[in-house]
Amino acid sequence: MMGARKIAIINVGLSGCLPVVRAHDARGACNDGVNELAAGFNGALKFFLADLAPRLPGLAYSLADGFAHRQALIANPQAAGFVNATSACCGSGRLGGEGGCLPTSNICGDSDGYVYWDWDKVDVATANRGHKAFGIVGDRPVTFPKELKVEAK
Repeated sequence: MMGARKIAIINVGLSGCLPVVRAHDARGACNDGVNELAAGFNGALKFFLADLAPRLPGLAYSLADGFAHRQALIANPQAAGFVNATSACCGSGRLGGEGGCLPTSNICGDSDGYVYWDWDKVDVATANRGHKAFGIVGDRPVTFPKELKVEAK
């Protein structure tokens, strides 16, 4: 029995820029230390998968770079059609990052303009852009070594 031989993984995103993390910074800035931890994990994951592939006959994998994708969205949100890449659309407190999305929470007028839906999750519009970037749909994947849609076949 060989088990799973086609896998797709999205690496850890830009965790230090989540509204729940930014809310703890006086300036609302990303936490570089948290982002460095995520980047370190992602490097180890890429190395692990590259090392694992030759040892498992038939293994085919795609590693989508969620970190780089989110980094690009936050660096230039307007280029991707967003108006806000720092605050949560639904939440409470500073940047909507001090409380989860509850029936009593403040909700933005147009969630498609926000990178983050709540304190730690992306909005549907962000996820859809990720699908395109990761090669699930569209033409410009940020995956290694193969596109996700190729692996699904």
